[in-house]
Amino acid sequence: MNVRKREIKNIIFDLGGVVLDMDVNLTIQAFVAMGFTREKLSGNKNIRKIFWNLETGKTNPDKFIREVRQNLNKIVPEEKIRQAWNAMILGFKPEKIKILRTLHLDYRTFLLSNTNVLHEEIYSRIDRKSVV
Repeated sequence: MNVRKREIKNIIFDLGGVVLDMDVNLTIQAFVAMGFTREKLSGNKNIRKIFWNLETGKTNPDKFIREVRQNLNKIVPEEKIRQAWNAMILGFKPEKIKILRTLHLDYRTFLLSNTNVLHEEIYSRIDRKSVV
């Protein structure tokens, strides 16, 4: 065993974008299809605050959905808003899971995330065992 390997005992991974593949553009596209403009999504402080508050746990999914509807000025089914928000979640790639399992043999591995409730509902349903 080399000296470098003995120095490193723990490895911490982030969930979103590292272990769990994501594409934020898919969520943007879904909200644009729902009626938002790209400019409103990126430039409107109120809209950004709605998303940020959900992302940081300052609001719950019901309030998030209500605020999205208010800013669209139309009734959109709750499930459609949830789907738009979760469109960015692509899943776990088998090769990433394989690497994590290999690293776990020699290191203590940890997964940290600042994920939000709506995303957690989706990725917790993904069967990670089936991807290896």
